[in-house]
This record gives sequence, structure tokens and C-alpha cells, in this order.
Amino acid sequence: MGRLIRRALVLIVVGGLVCGALNFHVVRANDGWYLIPKTKSTLADSYVDVRKFGISDWLEHRDLSTAILSAKKDQLFGQTPTDKLRGQWEAALEKLKEVGK
Repeated sequence: MGRLIRRALVLIVVGGLVCGALNFHVVRANDGWYLIPKTKSTLADSYVDVRKFGISDWLEHRDLSTAILSAKKDQLFGQTPTDKLRGQWEAALEKLKEVGK
């Protein structure tokens, strides 16, 4: 009887994970993790690390791009290494301006 309960629990957990993977994108970004509702119920792009995404990567993941726009999380598009470097450069320039005053 104990094995039957364990198997049932495993099936429930696995079913929940599959249901989650069908309905949500788990997105890893520079500032943390995001759970984005999918626009289509597929297993494609269930987990995506966008920390090093460029323009061509976003074009390859059109369903993810559409879901991010629908969820109004478009700040994820700007988190590219170039933008991060630009932000660090601008912060350094601001510090220099403050020192020069």
C-alpha cells in the first residue's frame, strides 16, 4: 500500500511539473528569475537564460518574445551585455562628474 501512495505522489508531482512547463516560461535574467505565462501551450522554451541574448537570439525565440511583451516584462529585452556595459560606463562618468565638482 505504501508503494502505491508513493507512486501516486510521484505522478502528481510530475504531472504538476509538466503542466507548469506547458503553461509558463521560466526566464533567468540579470536581475533574477521570472515566470512568464506562455501564449501557446508547448514544451518549447520552458526554461530560457536570457542573460547573454542578442538580437538574433530573440528572433529565434519568437514565442518567448511575444509572451514577454504580453506579460509587460519588456525590460528583459534590454538586459544584454552591451547594455550592462553601457550602464557601468555611464555610472563611472557620473562618479567622475561628482568628483570634479
